[in-house]
Amino acid sequence: LGSEHRVRLVEVKSSEEMTLGRYGILEPIGSRILAEQEREGLVVFVPGVVFDLHGNRLGRGMGWYDRLLRLLGEDGKSVALAYEFQVVEELPTEKWDRRVQHIITEERTIDCDARRHGPGGSAKSKIGRGCFHWNFLS
Repeated sequence: LGSEHRVRLVEVKSSEEMTLGRYGILEPIGSRILAEQEREGLVVFVPGVVFDLHGNRLGRGMGWYDRLLRLLGEDGKSVALAYEFQVVEELPTEKWDRRVQHIITEERTIDCDARRHGPGGSAKSKIGRGCFHWNFLS
């Protein structure tokens, strides 16, 4: 991916603000871009093919969600929704990979921050408020 690929956060208040995009995935058509100060406490539901108990993930290989999680930094909360069979003990990672904080399966909720930071977990491991959808620019 070249440097022209960027991620922007678009406010979505109803399903009417969504349209089918590339690959048949719903994408926002709204024009209101969230400002940096509005990102605090947002929750990102991160897709993946497989996840490990530390929050590492294998996605589809394009790095879009790694960019999004980097953009949100410590203020954003990340949750993966997965089936139990998609969770493994450990995955190989690269330096640009970003972890999710929580994994929710049909059998359990995994607090990945607590696994990385010990019994008390991270002070920022609680899921916050907010809802948004992403849109990618070329």
